[in-house]
Amino acid sequence: MTNMNLKFAITSLASLVILSGCSPTEKTFGEKLQMRGDNVHLLGEHWTEGEKMAKSGHDLVASGNQEIDESQAKVNEGRAKIAKGESLMRQGNNLKAEAEVSYKEKVRHPVGDN
Repeated sequence: MTNMNLKFAITSLASLVILSGCSPTEKTFGEKLQMRGDNVHLLGEHWTEGEKMAKSGHDLVASGNQEIDESQAKVNEGRAKIAKGESLMRQGNNLKAEAEVSYKEKVRHPVGDN
């Protein structure tokens, strides 16, 4: 290694150490890979893109679960209405049947017919 290359390498390494120490937040694995050269840079981009995709997927799962919970509540509400409606129909049909039987009894045995 020539003297010029050695000075460049030391200066680059020192700059990297100084700059990385001044970072306000810890860099992600992907960002660290992107700082390197050659094909490792592409791996860093892939990792970062994968991280974004995983977060988006997590958010979608959470949103979907919330929608399912809300929909399940609606399904339960609908089932309760159906049960109440069926009960009212049975009660109403029984009341009609009793009225018809009472009417037929009155027609066969009129009371106070003059």
